[in-house]
Amino acid sequence: MNIAIIGAGLIGKKRAQAFKEIRGVRFSGAYDIDKTRMKALVLEFGGKAYKSWGKTVSDKQVDAVVVATSHGWLSPIALEAVKNKKHVLIEKPGAIRAKELKVVLAVARKNHVAARVGYNHRFHPAVTKAHSLLKQGAVGTLLYARGVYGHGGRKGYDKEWRADPKRSGGGELMDQGSHLIDLFQYFFSEPQLKFARLKTYFWKMPVEDNAFMVLENNVGQLGFLHASWTQWKNIFSFEIFGTRGAVVIRGLGGSYGPESLTLYVRPSEGGVPREKFWSWEGTDESFLLETREFLRTVRNTADRYRGIKDAIRNLEIIGSAYRMK
Repeated sequence: MNIAIIGAGLIGKKRAQAFKEIRGVRFSGAYDIDKTRMKALVLEFGGKAYKSWGKTVSDKQVDAVVVATSHGWLSPIALEAVKNKKHVLIEKPGAIRAKELKVVLAVARKNHVAARVGYNHRFHPAVTKAHSLLKQGAVGTLLYARGVYGHGGRKGYDKEWRADPKRSGGGELMDQGSHLIDLFQYFFSEPQLKFARLKTYFWKMPVEDNAFMVLENNVGQLGFLHASWTQWKNIFSFEIFGTRGAVVIRGLGGSYGPESLTLYVRPSEGGVPREKFWSWEGTDESFLLETREFLRTVRNTADRYRGIKDAIRNLEIIGSAYRMK
């Protein structure tokens, strides 16, 4: 399979590295508006430096395209890719508005190509282990979840593209908040937005630097979610509570701290819960695992659009939050 990368930044490079690990993948090349960055990616992974993203998606030698640009360009490029009958892996959130991603899905279906939005956190080992435990009934009937995800930005953060609503579509809700929504979708089902408050507390920018949300599904399971750009010490935490216990995920590696999972099981008579602890160190393989899943949907048409459907619902929730703020 011949792969092209559009967007040669940090995430584009991580996606390229993941594809490099898989046998049978060849790099056709890359495109980025930053020519230096584009040439560096091509030098490392092979292929050619394209003159435009349009020429990239229309190249007949290309089988699949990775779109890892700023948010405003994700769906326009992805749409042209599927129109040209390319399989496409789109970096999250996949679009600025849900209706844009729905068009991508419709054309992908028509042209019989795979389309997936990349939410790599589902493939972190603590998350996949927690999902397996919950499916086995380790904590009983699920009740609610609580998630916190944040960092403190950096010097000049208010001047970066994420602070420009025309390029980003929004602030921290679109950035890390979308990951929290996706994880609630992963562990629970069909959430609706019940409450949202979006605030700009610190950064001088026209988008929110904090997002507070409450989600609820049709069986009354709740998600209390907070995404923050004023979390001065990076944090990732996702907790899920059930009738017989809880699972607690902490960290993502790197600046977010060691990745770990703790299972708490409540004794039938009450009292101090029993604990079991797992931790993971080393290289983040979530992008590689997600890439393998993407390639599986290329080969297997049975459920190839499940991921993009979740991403559309995610954007519908985000849209509701911006209207509610």
